[in-house]
Amino acid sequence: MPPITLFLPYLNQTGVDGCWSPAGLNLPLSSDYTLAPSLDNNHLNGVSTFDLILINKHILGTEPLNSPYKLMAADANNSRSVTTFDIIELRKVILGVYQELPNNSSWRFVPKDYVFPNPQNPFQQVIPGFAPISAALQGPIEFIGVKVGDINCNAVPHSVAPPPDDRAETALAMPDATLAAGQLLETELYLPTEMDWQGVQLALN
Repeated sequence: MPPITLFLPYLNQTGVDGCWSPAGLNLPLSSDYTLAPSLDNNHLNGVSTFDLILINKHILGTEPLNSPYKLMAADANNSRSVTTFDIIELRKVILGVYQELPNNSSWRFVPKDYVFPNPQNPFQQVIPGFAPISAALQGPIEFIGVKVGDINCNAVPHSVAPPPDDRAETALAMPDATLAAGQLLETELYLPTEMDWQGVQLALN
């Protein structure tokens, strides 16, 4: 008999600790199953301009991503490669053009015991997003969750709230000017102190 894939209803979510139990589902013990976790919400969670900088450094070869999971996170368009197109897709999420990535879920899951044949290129073969469960299963099955677009790992996995802000907050300055009501002024914005910048993400009000 082939394995049965469990498509669990919404109420069968994991807890905030990420754990889930099939207790109460009355599954036949003589059958084999396939467990495939999924989560697809809040695509902006953990994604900022800093992640785009890290992806760009990887593409340029100046600072390669050192984990197969970070490479998976960088593959925003699910093309099984990391290119500038991934940066474009994530920038659209940051700017609000996309509410969600059109070709990817917000999270991907890999069995914890999965060994990448080539960690420097995890896309050489299909990455399993499931784990088989036999009737003789002993102990828990663990998965590693990868938040797509979050390269520096600051997403909040158990909340729809925005992640902690890891950006430096700096006030922009402008020259003093006396204005009349309705007058248009073209001016410069500048940083009051010299700083070493790798990227800027801001909003003006």
